Amino acid sequence: MTKEERLNIKIENKEQITLSNSSEFVKLTAIIVSLLSLISVGLILYFFKIKIESILLIFTFLIVYLLFIVQLKEYVSASIKDEMLITKNIFNTKKITSIKSIKSISSKTLFNVDFTKVTYKLDGTKYSIRIIQKIDSEHLKNDEIIKTILKIAC
Repeated sequence: MTKEERLNIKIENKEQITLSNSSEFVKLTAIIVSLLSLISVGLILYFFKIKIESILLIFTFLIVYLLFIVQLKEYVSASIKDEMLITKNIFNTKKITSIKSIKSISSKTLFNVDFTKVTYKLDGTKYSIRIIQKIDSEHLKNDEIIKTILKIAC
């Protein structure tokens, strides 16, 4: 039985299709970036003896770190049940929307890790989510799954 046939059977039986089962990878990345930022700030303070240049550099690090934290909200664990897209970010904010509200899907693969970006509208507001999943030979890519379900739903 091929991957596509297994996907079609799950769709027909209205089973839950998991696109990404956890955001642990994103949480681990956030912890590593936080630790590296703290170490960098500590080293700057130690080597520059708190001069104006070090304060400006620390301010720059903090801005970059805050932008990173803002981006973390887009990384979600996601699944599809029937024609509904169910997402949960690392801050445990859950959203449920119709699969028909998806406007665009893009995907990139790097080192057997699939990075999928999905843009959809919910209550008149445009949202963007990112899904990370390790790819193995038994599963389809997330964008292929979503596109297949969109064809069936429309």
